[in-house]
Amino acid sequence: MNLDVDGLRAFVRIYELGSFHQAASDLCISQPALSRRLKKLETLIGVRLLDRTTQKLSLTAVGRDFYPQAQRLLQELHDAAERLRDVSQWRAGSVTLAAIPTAAYHYLPGIIRRYAETYPDNRIRIMDLSAQDVVRTVVRGDAEFGLSFIGKQDMDVDFEPMLDDPFVLVCRRDHPLARKRRGHWQDLTPYRLVHVGSRSSSSVLLDLVLNQVSTQLKWFHEVDYQFSSGLGLVEAGLGVMVLPRMAFADRRYLELVSRPLAGPVLTRQIGIVRRVGASLSPAAESLVEVFLRSRGRLPAGR
Repeated sequence: MNLDVDGLRAFVRIYELGSFHQAASDLCISQPALSRRLKKLETLIGVRLLDRTTQKLSLTAVGRDFYPQAQRLLQELHDAAERLRDVSQWRAGSVTLAAIPTAAYHYLPGIIRRYAETYPDNRIRIMDLSAQDVVRTVVRGDAEFGLSFIGKQDMDVDFEPMLDDPFVLVCRRDHPLARKRRGHWQDLTPYRLVHVGSRSSSSVLLDLVLNQVSTQLKWFHEVDYQFSSGLGLVEAGLGVMVLPRMAFADRRYLELVSRPLAGPVLTRQIGIVRRVGASLSPAAESLVEVFLRSRGRLPAGR
């Protein structure tokens, strides 16, 4: 059965005002049009709702039972429309986004803090995933948009560059490489390196640049996925590490320093990933606007 909203409004206003004439005026329609709406509703549900004489207007037994339900239905529709208006006008709501872990930890909090200054009641859900899984999650529609450095070549997503994240050398302050202002890939060959495994998409970028420079490095210790696990080994003096600068933005590693790497410079470009043809909610659109105003800003290294 299709819900006849106009008929519900006609029925409720006729009874509340006690007059077809006043109800028609209140709804800004003619009295014959009002009568047709009521008749259509009664035909739809198969019972009479109002008894009308020349001097009296009253609810039938079924009408008495149906009236509070009709009131509730109209109120729920009104409330739903108000909520939608708030979503559109005030960009209220919640946002789900996917992000690579380094961006989720080092980059997103500052963005979300600025966002919350304007939209304090909007809730954010962050799915911290690998670069490939960020793209997959956005394509499936489980997240409205994502932050990743993979997606430029994917036909199912739009990739909007946000910032460049260069790879750096990280070592202890007392390590010989710490005395250099800038490192080169060949400088790493005498030392043991801590490696992040193939689950991290950054390892693919590292392999590409090492093939270019034909440098054989001593990958010694390996962590499966998280850069923080590798940095703990570096801090313990068990090797040096090459990783994106954003992954070393945490100030807790007091014994470690980073140095730029050249010959060649390796950079991953982090951007907003959106599913092609998909519209963002007003709340998500406003969050993307905050990202765009912060384009190019990256936490400073040490």
